[in-house]
Parts: sequence; C-alpha cells; structure tokens
Amino acid sequence: MPLKKLDELLPEERGTIVKLTGPQFLRQRLRSLGIREGKEIIKKRESPFGDPIEVEVMGINISLRKQIAHHIFVDVA
Repeated sequence: MPLKKLDELLPEERGTIVKLTGPQFLRQRLRSLGIREGKEIIKKRESPFGDPIEVEVMGINISLRKQIAHHIFVDVA
C-alpha cells in the first residue's frame, strides 16, 4: 500500500509512521511528542473546519495543525 500523509487519513484510520519530513526543529519536536518512525498512529478526529486534527500515539491524544500533519508519512494498515 502506498504511503499517505497523516492529514490525508480518514477519522479512525490507523497506520505506522514511516517518515518525518520538514525542518530539523519540526522533526525533533514531533519526536519529543512521541511521533517517531515505527510507532502506530491513529487519526481520531478533525475539527469542523478541518484544522486542527487529533491523533493518538502510544495511548496519548495530541492535536496537530494540518500543516504539521502534512510532514508525517504513514503506511496505512
């Protein structure tokens, strides 16, 4: 299955994080939140206007801007 960007997932769709892109400071910040390669991630829901989105990683719910989620590539299960 091809990779999808996190912002393209449907609510309750899950997959494994394969790659983080963007500036170094952004990748470091995402990793410090537990969003790192090899971890399972679930897109829980998005706000009525689509931004931000809520994801679950390692049992923790995190809200991300779509602009940030666009840098997270996921292998959909």
